[in-house]
Amino acid sequence: MVAFIEDHKNRADGGLRWGVESICEVLTEHGVKIAPSTYYDARGRGPSSREVSDERWKPIILTTWQQQRRVLGARKLWLRLRRDGHDIARCTVERLMRELGIAGVIRGNASVPSIRRCGRAGRLTSSTGTSRGSARTSSGSPTSHTCGRGPDGSTSRSCSMRTPGSIDDLTPLEVEQLDYARIEPVEQAG
Repeated sequence: MVAFIEDHKNRADGGLRWGVESICEVLTEHGVKIAPSTYYDARGRGPSSREVSDERWKPIILTTWQQQRRVLGARKLWLRLRRDGHDIARCTVERLMRELGIAGVIRGNASVPSIRRCGRAGRLTSSTGTSRGSARTSSGSPTSHTCGRGPDGSTSRSCSMRTPGSIDDLTPLEVEQLDYARIEPVEQAG
C-alpha cells in the first residue's frame, strides 16, 4: 500500500495534484483503510530485523544446499547448517527454502490417491487397479474410460473416453461383468 501511495502522490490530472491525504481518503472510501500517519511511519521505517536476517541467511542456505548436491530437504539442510556452526531455526530454513524455490529430493514412488479427477472429462474416477471403470455421463448414458493405471499396474498420463458401440468393442472382463450384473440382483443396503 505504501508503494502505491508513493507512486501516485505527486501525480497531477486536470490541474489537480494528488496528495497523500486525498489518496488515503479515497482508499478508505473503497474499503482499504489507511491513515496518512501510517503511510509516513511506514515510509520512514527501514527493513524489519526479519527481512535483514532473511537476506543474510538466503545465500548461506542456497550455497549449502548446492554444495550438498541439491538433495537435502529442510530438516537435513537445517541439521547440516547447525553442524557447520550456523544458529538458525528449522522453521526459518523451511520458509526460506520455499521463498528460494528449492526443495529436497523425493525418493520412491509418489503416492497415488484412491480417487482422482479424470483430466479429460472432469469426472471423478476410482483407481481400483484395473484399466477401465464404468461411469455415467451427465445425460445418464454409460461410458468406459481409461484413467491412471493400466492392466499391469503401470501408471499412465493418458485418459480416454469412449461410449460402447457394440459388444465387440468390449473387453472380455467387461463382458463378464455385464453378464454377472444381468444375472445377479444387486443387494440393497438398509
